[in-house]
Amino acid sequence: MLSIYPLVADSYRNYLKRSYNNDDVWSAHIEELDALVNYAKSNNARIAFVIWPSLRDVSESKDITSKISGYLAEKGVIFLDLSRRYEKREPTKLPSS
Repeated sequence: MLSIYPLVADSYRNYLKRSYNNDDVWSAHIEELDALVNYAKSNNARIAFVIWPSLRDVSESKDITSKISGYLAEKGVIFLDLSRRYEKREPTKLPSS
């Protein structure tokens, strides 16, 4: 039986890359991140972000994860970027969904 999953996954990865390199999409994402941070602040809540790379190809998703972690670091927001934890591990040995 032919699986279309590799085609769909590849198409989705390309979509994500294009999106994170599109200024309009990135601006919208920044607004969403800021809204979450501002909501937490206005409710006296602490907030922390966990950044998950693509476990199928951690190094390929690094452009995206580093862009997000860089932005959060600039804002002084607590975050945990798991990219470095998984970047040297064999993708077939990592859990994936």
